[in-house]
Parts: sequence; C-alpha cells; structure tokens
Amino acid sequence: AGTVRGVVVTDGTATMTAGNLTTTGTVTAGTVTDGTATMTAGTVTGTVLTDGTATLTAGNLTTTGTVRGGTVTDGTATLTAGNLTTTGTVRGGTLTDGTATLTAGNMTGLGTLTATSLNAVTVTGATVTDGTATLTAGNLTTTGTVRGGTLTDGTATLTGGNLSGLGTLSATNLNAVTVTGTTVTDGTATLTAGNLTTTGNIVVNNVTATGAVQGSTVKGTTSVSDSTNTLSTTANTAAQANAKASALATYTTANGTTATAANGSDIANAALKAVDAANATASSSGTTVGTLGSERDTGNVFLNFFRKLFGSN
Repeated sequence: AGTVRGVVVTDGTATMTAGNLTTTGTVTAGTVTDGTATMTAGTVTGTVLTDGTATLTAGNLTTTGTVRGGTVTDGTATLTAGNLTTTGTVRGGTLTDGTATLTAGNMTGLGTLTATSLNAVTVTGATVTDGTATLTAGNLTTTGTVRGGTLTDGTATLTGGNLSGLGTLSATNLNAVTVTGTTVTDGTATLTAGNLTTTGNIVVNNVTATGAVQGSTVKGTTSVSDSTNTLSTTANTAAQANAKASALATYTTANGTTATAANGSDIANAALKAVDAANATASSSGTTVGTLGSERDTGNVFLNFFRKLFGSN
C-alpha cells in the first residue's frame, strides 16, 4: 500500500522508467491512457486510431487494406453477405455483377433490361423493346405510331407531312393533298407528263387537262368539255344527230331485232317512220307535196293536167 520510487522500477518483466511502462505481459487497469487515447472496459477512444495502414478519424475509416465484418454499414448503406443495400448513391470506377459492367457511364454485357423509363444517349442491344415497339437488326416493328421530325430510309424522306425522294409507292388507299411523281398509276390508269392513259372509265364532275385524256369510256355527270369546248360541241352534235335519226326511222339488225350497239355496228335495216312532207317540193317548178295532195283531193290535178296539154284556156 506504500509507494515505490526509483529511476527504474521492474518486476523482471515489466519496467517503468521516466513514466513509461514497458512490458511483454498484460497491463490491467480500469482505464489506460496516454493522455490522448483512452482504453476503458475494452473500448479504445482517441482522436485518431490507426494500425499503420487503416485510420479511424471522426467516424471515418480510411484504408488501403480490406474491411471485413458480418455487416458493414455507415448508417445508410449496408453490406451483408456480399449484398450492398442503400438509399444513397453507389459510385465506383467500374460497377459489375460479373456479367454486366458499368464504366464511365457505359453499360456493357447486359442481358435483359426492364425499366419503366429509360434515358440514355445510346442504347445498344440485340433487341430493344418497350413492350410494343421492337428494334432488332436495325428493323423497327410496332403496332403503335412512329413520330419524328424527319423519317427516312436513306432514299425517301418524310418531313412536315411531305414525302420526297420516293421511288415507287404501292398502297391500297392513298389520301394526300398533292401527289407528285414522274409516273402516278393505280395499275390500270397511268398519269405521265400530264397525260392520263387508262383502259378503265374516267368518271368525275370536272376534268381539266392541257394534254390528252384517253380512255375506252370518258364520262361526266353533266357534260364533258375541254378548253375550246370541242368535246361538248361534238357531244351535242352527236346527240342531235341521234335524235334526228331516231325520229326518221327505226333500226334493226340482220335478224330483225332492235339494233342496240352504241356505235351502230349492228344496224342492218332501217324502216322509215311517217314523215310530214307537206312542205317538200315535188318538181323543179316548186310545187310542194302538200299542194299536190290538195289538188288530188279537189280534182284540180286533172284540170291542171289538161291545161298543161292544151293551154290555160
């Protein structure tokens, strides 16, 4: 219970000199301190703790070695059994799961990526899909709508609703304000250099053309005309001639049936209808058929006959 003093105090293992205790044994005390670091009840407390490689300062562990533990956490991120769980951000030069690798913002070796939204400068994969549209080997297949400022296949370009550079367009139905092309065709009718050629029928309200309009049948709801009214004049003349011919006679085929061919090719016989010839002249003197008929009915025809023979007296 007394005090031991000396320049050096030793029990043969531990030595105390100038306030320093040196021993290969165990130092046991309620608190052991060097004035800065303190060890109490198994806990070492100090501003900086280090083993020469790892350093623990203000709660931060810095080391070039390996940190091992059943669970390692900073209070937000937790690493357990090789799994990192965090609500924060995971950063590293390279992040990988052993198959896919993320380096400098680029992800490679990815199998399948499923996401509600994807925002990336470049997306590369054997198949890229949003569940509706699928991009494979440069081919986009979708039941949805494809929108873009400009759509092109490298030859034809669609911009602002206008399609240019088109080679051949095949469509069941075509609805456009303006269709421009060297040749426009539906397989039967062909429009080239302003000329419309068809073996079908042209049925419209109005046709205006500076070139030729050709077809087996050209119809208009009311009339057909060109810039000089030649077509309408010809059509009216033909209609008038048909009406006059029909008024003069009936026309039959070689078999005696009514002729019906539009061009009259089956007409073989014509039977004159009753004609009012009262004003027709019957001689070079100008006597009309009507006068002859009147003289015949009154008997004057005989008097005139004798007057011609013997004189008017």
